[in-house]
Order: sequence, then structure tokens, then C-alpha cells
Amino acid sequence: MLRASETHRVFSPAMKLTVLRRHPVFGGLPLEHIERLSTCASTRAYPRGAGRLAKQLLHLIGGVEGSGGDRKVSMTQRELGEMIGMSRESTNKQLREWEERDWVRIERGGITVLAPEALAAIGAPAIE
Repeated sequence: MLRASETHRVFSPAMKLTVLRRHPVFGGLPLEHIERLSTCASTRAYPRGAGRLAKQLLHLIGGVEGSGGDRKVSMTQRELGEMIGMSRESTNKQLREWEERDWVRIERGGITVLAPEALAAIGAPAIE
């Protein structure tokens, strides 16, 4: 059975909105409220370190648009982790999860960001 915290692995944002709109409890809410609920659930599904890591990677490549297509960050996972207050092990674990989703590619001597939009969604501040 799929847990609510795991829906980010299966459903795209558009699919989540469709499911929420059809839900008996959420279906009557205005679209803006449904989008806010979906965003809150997505951003809170990741630990804070993941948000810091996502933001730092985006910063290092020059944002979502990247720097002319070159989205490689040439530094070690240890250096990257130290920049954001995460251990190398935690940094590696998060990067491996993102690599499985094809969001990043871990290479010798660096990390290439493949899906900056996905990282931007994780790095976005939670809506309170």
C-alpha cells in the first residue's frame, strides 16, 4: 500500500491535483486551496537537509535555467555537505535517491543536475 508521504514518487503534480479534486473531502475546495495542500505535502515529504541540498545545487548551477546548459557541480559530496551542514553520508544518500529518479547524475568529481525543476520544488519554502 502506498503511504501519503510516498505519493511524490508516483504522482506528478498534475496527477495529485486531479486525485485531490475527485476526493470526497477535498473535491469541494477551491483549486487554490488544493494546490496549496499539494505543495505543502510535497515540500514536507523531504527532510530539511534535502531542501538545503536542492537549493545549494541550484545556486551552484546558476538557478533553474542553469548556466548555458552546463549543470555540472565540480566538487565532492563531502565539500557540498559541509557547505550546507550535512554529513557526506547524508548528502550521498539524498543524491542517490535523486539519481534513481533521474534528477541528478553522480560522477567522479562532481554532480550533474538533470532536473532542476524537481530540485526547485523541493527547495521551495513550505507554505504555512
